[in-house]
Amino acid sequence: MTEAAKKVSQNDANWLSVDPMDWNTGTSDALTIACDWGFSHDHAAMATGGIWTSHGVPHVGIINLHRFPHETAPNEVLNAVREELGSLPSIRQPAVVLDARNNIPMLHSALGMGLPVVGVSATNAAVHATRPSSHPVPAAGAAAHIWSLSRNALVEDVIAHLGGSLLHITDKAQASDVLRDEMSSLDREITDSGNIRYRTQSGAHDDVLMAMASVIWALSNIAFVNAAAGIRSRRAAVGLGAPVSTGGWT
Repeated sequence: MTEAAKKVSQNDANWLSVDPMDWNTGTSDALTIACDWGFSHDHAAMATGGIWTSHGVPHVGIINLHRFPHETAPNEVLNAVREELGSLPSIRQPAVVLDARNNIPMLHSALGMGLPVVGVSATNAAVHATRPSSHPVPAAGAAAHIWSLSRNALVEDVIAHLGGSLLHITDKAQASDVLRDEMSSLDREITDSGNIRYRTQSGAHDDVLMAMASVIWALSNIAFVNAAAGIRSRRAAVGLGAPVSTGGWT
């Protein structure tokens, strides 16, 4: 990134027309990294995003999208996440959201590396859980917090943000084109009970999409996510939703 690009922020009248990869992360209100794990038939993917406020309106910028080669070793993915975290301004104290579906050991490994981690597990439920479950990790001297999220609700949230013109996605990342392909392969179905369900077409993937959706969910619930990740910021975190209290479960 050039020095000129690093200076693109809310002080520039046309900053929203610039690719989000060139937005100044130091002027963001919050930042988050999310990782969707790949299993035997899938890729792992990582997304990075944040909130930037313009005239009182919060905008989500997805500043990086990366898909790892098939069967990339989990420790390589975690090292990439740690490197991405190190590239962001520490004053923003970004949380790391990790896919914890059948993958608790990697969540434990991330905690052992000192990453500010929150686990998520996408399910077929209609709505997200209102609070995470807590799993002690004695080796890391911490607890792993895992949120059960609705896959359909995650996708709906992405679509809603796109429709409201408040979601800005980089066109220059390694997996920007992959995300387009994944979005175009989504099928929207209405079940016999009247519920909406999203499915990928046969042979298609959704790893980059789900990583980005997890970023948007985290930014929408930034106070909860930061508390679950053990982040105690000196400055108020600005989220996409109404302020929430975390006193009931921390």
